[in-house]
Parts: sequence; C-alpha cells; structure tokens
Amino acid sequence: MSDPELKVTDKRMFTREGDLREEYRDRLRDDPAPRPERLPPATLLDLIALLAQSVAVSLGDEEPSPELARFHIDLLEVLRRKTDGNLDAAERAALDDVLYRLRMLYVEKTAR
Repeated sequence: MSDPELKVTDKRMFTREGDLREEYRDRLRDDPAPRPERLPPATLLDLIALLAQSVAVSLGDEEPSPELARFHIDLLEVLRRKTDGNLDAAERAALDDVLYRLRMLYVEKTAR
C-alpha cells in the first residue's frame, strides 16, 4: 500500500556506513564554519533521523554498543507513544517505519 502524495526525503548527514553525504561535503567546502542561521528549521523527522542514526552507529562494525542502540530505539518508542494522535500521516508512517527497521536491524546484529 503506497500513498502517491507521500514523499520521504532523507536529510541525514551521514550514510548508513558513516560517510558524510556529498551534499554536506559541498556545504563544508563552501563554508568551513557553518552558521546556525543557515540551518533549516528543526522538524520531527529530523529528530527521528538523529535517533535512528545513533542506533545505526551503535550497531556498526566499529565498537558496537547494543545497549546504546536499544536505548535509542526505546527513546523512539517513547516519542511514538507520547505523540500518539498528534502526528500527521507522513510523520506517523516515518516513525513506525523507522522503528520497525531499527528493531529488525537490532535483532539481526545481536542474534549472532
């Protein structure tokens, strides 16, 4: 089931492998000292991405920390429960999808 009006844009600074995305490298080359006034307004999706990225890093190959990953997954679940009924469809779908994917990643990485 897909919603033709739903558009998801990945705004994370880093790839899943931990590399800085090209669009952010360009920004740093243009302005080595980014100023806060250049940052876009913070959104719920930015917060979700930040916590999700923490999980991915915590489950990465360098110094994995399943406990820290689980903590960030739990924070996302707290966010989901506390915002229940206050999210638009896109925000709710993004949060549910991220939680599902991170839980599956957690199980995959800790089942070894």
